[in-house]
Amino acid sequence: MKQNHLTKSTTVVDKSNYDNCTDNTEKNIHFSYTVKEKKLLIVLGLFEDTKIAGFEFSWLGSIFYLGYLAFQIPNQYFIQHFSLLKYLGVCLVLWGIILVCTALAKNFSQLLVLRFFQGFFEAAVYPGKKS
Repeated sequence: MKQNHLTKSTTVVDKSNYDNCTDNTEKNIHFSYTVKEKKLLIVLGLFEDTKIAGFEFSWLGSIFYLGYLAFQIPNQYFIQHFSLLKYLGVCLVLWGIILVCTALAKNFSQLLVLRFFQGFFEAAVYPGKKS
């Protein structure tokens, strides 16, 4: 089955744009984008609760990897100089605290900082992953 590539912008999925679509194909594209990509976010109300826009949501994904990258070199040093059991335990507890705090975030700035630290502390377990 051949997959259709989206030719129109699919960043806006609100009901007003859905109703203004002129043909069924465009409506199906917007509907499938909403269901597949943003269903969980719509259900949880992330956009409404934190009042973020589409480009800010993209930054939340990007900043995670910036934090992940920033911790790679310090992580290698800490693994060599501290007990691995205690070091990973502390990093995982801090990562869990950051995850809980993410649920309490009220705006884009708070989410941005928390996502950075999620990547930061998640990078601690990278050397232990198997390919």
